[in-house]
Amino acid sequence: MKTFRILSLVLLTAIAFVACKKDDPAPTPAPTKTELLTEKNWKAIALTVSPALVLDGVPYTDIYAQMDACSKDDLSQFKTNGQILYDEGPTKCSDSAPQVQTGTWLFSSGETEIIVTDADHISYKYKLLELTATQLKVQYETLGADGKTYTFTVTHTKQ
Repeated sequence: MKTFRILSLVLLTAIAFVACKKDDPAPTPAPTKTELLTEKNWKAIALTVSPALVLDGVPYTDIYAQMDACSKDDLSQFKTNGQILYDEGPTKCSDSAPQVQTGTWLFSSGETEIIVTDADHISYKYKLLELTATQLKVQYETLGADGKTYTFTVTHTKQ
C-alpha cells in the first residue's frame, strides 16, 4: 500500500508539472528583405573590380583602397516608401555639394536585384549577393572605354 501511495504521488507530481508547462511563444518571423534593407543606414567598406582596372599603367582590383577618405564615410539610407538618401557623411568631398541627395529604389527579379534611380533619372541595376542584418553586398557591371565589361562588387555594413 505504501508503494501505491508513493507511485500515486509521483504520478500526480508529474501530471502537475506537465499541466503547468507554459506554451512556447510563437517564433518570430524572419525579417523581410525590405525590412533588412530599410532598417538603418549603410556604409561601403569594400569595393573591388574584376578584371583589374588599369590606371596610369597600374592594375587595380581594390578600388576602395584608392578612394578618398571623404567618400569612405558616405551613407545610403533606403526608405520603405521607395526613396533612397545619399548622405555625404561627416566629411564632404566638396563644400558646395549638397549634404543629402535623393533617388528611388525598388526590388526586381524576385528580390534578387535592386534598381536605383538617382536624382538625374539615371538608373543602375545591382545584383543582390548578400543581405543580412549587418551586411549588404551588391554587384554591378559596366562597359569600360576600352570595350571590356567590368564587374564591381560593393560591400556595405549597417550603421
